[in-house]
Amino acid sequence: MKNKIALSLLFFFLLISSNYYHSITIKSYNFCSSNGEFTYTLLPNKGRNEHMMKMAFDQWKKENKQRGEQALFRGFEKEYAKFWKWYEYATSTYYQYPCKKCNKN
Repeated sequence: MKNKIALSLLFFFLLISSNYYHSITIKSYNFCSSNGEFTYTLLPNKGRNEHMMKMAFDQWKKENKQRGEQALFRGFEKEYAKFWKWYEYATSTYYQYPCKKCNKN
């Protein structure tokens, strides 16, 4: 009986601590333009969200009319082996952008 209680407490402690760790980690998502001239790093926990990225990208395209045909790409791939991210892959708009390797300046 004591072993079951100890295992239950350990399980709940691990569950709570893993959720806490997940909530305090800073996630970053890199995006770039078709030609790699525009790069942007999303930091949703810090307020740099997708809306800000789209505004910055539109402003960048307006600066030079030749950039009008540029598109945004995500600079990270889906890691299907990490099954705990599958829900994020299915629901997050970050993963709807096409994938392309972005050059880091």
